Amino acid sequence: MEYDDQLIEDPVLALLATFSINNGNAWKGFDFQVMNKLHEKAFITKPWGKAKSVWLTPEGLERGRMIADQLFTKPEKKVIGHTSAAVTVEQASSSSVTAVDRL
Repeated sequence: MEYDDQLIEDPVLALLATFSINNGNAWKGFDFQVMNKLHEKAFITKPWGKAKSVWLTPEGLERGRMIADQLFTKPEKKVIGHTSAAVTVEQASSSSVTAVDRL
């Protein structure tokens, strides 16, 4: 099976940004080819050498955080109703009983 490189690079960049410290320093524990592509795109510093971490460039950190927000943010819980019978959208959709049935 052949994979789309961009679909792999974006989540890796998001993970690097999510788990970076000191405003952009991240461990380089990902596939070498993916890390090299991110370097070619100027999102991270050189991924080769003895260092066990890389630095995200300002552009890489910003893009990585944006992708992380899209991929990893939990959905907000919205409340249906305003009485003691109010339930969250998540509860209503996972239950066989609808919010209207509870009123």
